[in-house]
Amino acid sequence: MSYTTFLVHIDAEGDSGNRVGITVDLAKRSQSALIGIGGWSPGMGFAADVAIIDEDPIKHQTEELVALMMAAERRFRTAAKDIKQVECRGKLGLPLGHLTRESRAAGLVVIGMQAAKEGHCVSLDPGAAVLRMGRPVLAVPNGIGELNASRIVVAWKDCREARRAVRDALPMLQGADEVMVVEVAERSVAQEAERGLDDVANYLKRHGVGVTGKVFLRREGTIASELLHFAQREKSDLLVAGAYGHSRLGEWVFGGVTRDLLEQSPICCLFAH
Repeated sequence: MSYTTFLVHIDAEGDSGNRVGITVDLAKRSQSALIGIGGWSPGMGFAADVAIIDEDPIKHQTEELVALMMAAERRFRTAAKDIKQVECRGKLGLPLGHLTRESRAAGLVVIGMQAAKEGHCVSLDPGAAVLRMGRPVLAVPNGIGELNASRIVVAWKDCREARRAVRDALPMLQGADEVMVVEVAERSVAQEAERGLDDVANYLKRHGVGVTGKVFLRREGTIASELLHFAQREKSDLLVAGAYGHSRLGEWVFGGVTRDLLEQSPICCLFAH
């Protein structure tokens, strides 16, 4: 089992080279198709989820964005020169909306973990992207240049989002050398949590995943900090987790764990919502 198509977000002004390199490597390993996506918007302000477009955008700003888009595409195609099936879908428009629409073609979407600059029309809000894609999303921190995905931590919680994450991450989990299933909770629910961990581990084993451990962590700090501390102690390079949140009056409201992982994780995270 593998992802047949990878889609990676290209940030014209940010450093997307690392995540492009990671995505190219993943596509090579699985002989999958690769799509690069970029969206850049001239002269836009925002009110809730509605874009307000200047009726007379500054011509030189649009030309500058087009030049950025073309340069980003050239860099992407150079990096992906060894991929047999590759295309680039750059567009003048809101990056989140463009990426969300194009995600219909993807098995896995790869984005940066860096939060978008306030009021910036060429950057992507990673939290909103995770919640809106309808696809598993791999979030890559700045400075991470490779992803072996040989040691993976699955953050378990008995809820819909975590079940979706386990299912959506199967291609990664099946290729890993070691997979640890971990739940962070109060000690009072330890017995019930252990039963849940057993069920998840058995489900994964039946799908050919080499589960090497089931761990219940007593909550002392935040759930995200406990998970990240465990993952780093185990020298894991990927964390799989459900993403929690919803849109309320045009504002994306995140669960604390999702927000904290996006802000604090030094390793790649694969989210599903």
